[in-house]
Amino acid sequence: MAAKENIGFNVDMDVNQSDLNDFYKRLKALTPSLRREVERKVITAAGSGYKSYLKKETPISRKTGTASKWSASTKVRRGATKDALKRSVITKKSTKWNDPNKWRKAGVIGVTVGHAYRNNDVIGPHAHLVNAGHRAYYWSDKDSGQRVRGSGYLTKAQKAGAKAAGAKMKAKSKQALEVAIRKAASK
Repeated sequence: MAAKENIGFNVDMDVNQSDLNDFYKRLKALTPSLRREVERKVITAAGSGYKSYLKKETPISRKTGTASKWSASTKVRRGATKDALKRSVITKKSTKWNDPNKWRKAGVIGVTVGHAYRNNDVIGPHAHLVNAGHRAYYWSDKDSGQRVRGSGYLTKAQKAGAKAAGAKMKAKSKQALEVAIRKAASK
């Protein structure tokens, strides 16, 4: 899984070697189409586990240190709606990546988890600024001379979200394998 941010990184998960060997042994017994189906389900489950953890870690903009500078109309508007940064966390399957045929031919089955930017109704283009901090430009093009401190939530979520993703992945692999084996036996 890769996080969709300017600071792109891969998430490493701790998986037991014996569990992994058992999973691959059972997976090899399946037909290629059933094998890909199981792999897609497992990867999607891992992505959803990571996504839920990232959403929990994403700070609410009212608490990032800029709310005191908001105008009264902005406070009313932003207080009435859900937070845009939290809403922008999405999962994107490899079939929806740029040039999906290239990825499919390479044998990639993956999912990207991160904040949506372009071509999306929900926009969270400032996630990297909230994570790393930034200079303050309160509704103008002039630098206020202040620095807004970063929360580091993406880094925290990357480390701790891997455990949530691993747990979902393990549970889903067992379930998906059983379903695929039953499907193979009924053919």
